[in-house]
Amino acid sequence: MNLNTRFDLSRKVNTKGRISCKIVVAKQTNRKEASFIKQSTIFLNIFKQLITDQDIDKLLKKHEYIDVARKFTVSALLDFFTNAAVNEWKSFRHGADVAPDFGLPSIDYSTISKKSKDVPFEIFKDLFALDCSRCNRNIHGKLNFPKELLLVDSTTITVGKTRLLWASYHGGRAGVKLHTALNLAVGIPKKIIEATGLQHDSPVLDERIDNTCIIVTDRAYFQIDPLDTFLEEKQHFVIRVKTKVEISKKKTLKRTFR
Repeated sequence: MNLNTRFDLSRKVNTKGRISCKIVVAKQTNRKEASFIKQSTIFLNIFKQLITDQDIDKLLKKHEYIDVARKFTVSALLDFFTNAAVNEWKSFRHGADVAPDFGLPSIDYSTISKKSKDVPFEIFKDLFALDCSRCNRNIHGKLNFPKELLLVDSTTITVGKTRLLWASYHGGRAGVKLHTALNLAVGIPKKIIEATGLQHDSPVLDERIDNTCIIVTDRAYFQIDPLDTFLEEKQHFVIRVKTKVEISKKKTLKRTFR
């Protein structure tokens, strides 16, 4: 029975009109969710080809982490985080409720929370770097530059102050800042540096030296000392200069003898 037929019935029977409309909306929503789940499952299968269980085991040994869980392992936690990012799950509780629909094990949200706190952050940081290093297909055609462009920018993620006591931020909040360098030629991040939200951007430039690229960034990273280092290391860069800075060229003075 199509949508028009249901609306015709609702006109004839007013007492059942709202019920029939709700059924139609529910059926349409279920179709969209089924299609979205299918797409997410395909994405997870592709992701699994990039990051294997062997890769995860190597990183666990590198960071000396022993995974004692039988059901909700580090690999399962990675699958959960991946689906949570793709499907925009609202919380651990929400993710635990819908996880079985996406092919993930049925687990209590408190277990997910404890596992995420137990696994070192550096493991997932290395997994992300490994994933990016294997996505080496050019997404954008190379521009006519002598070197590849490395775009550097930062973003601040804020949460409640009690969530991250070590990362205080403005307005009674806590904040973590991520400095991301994006290689424009391949369209993937090259290196991500984490910092607290109140830390200034400019010190991060010292860790971005890469003579194979041209660094492009905004005025938030501008400081004289890092730029002097770039000149010494022959690092090409493009940066917006702050309005208060005056640029002048050195001139030799001619001596006049009498």
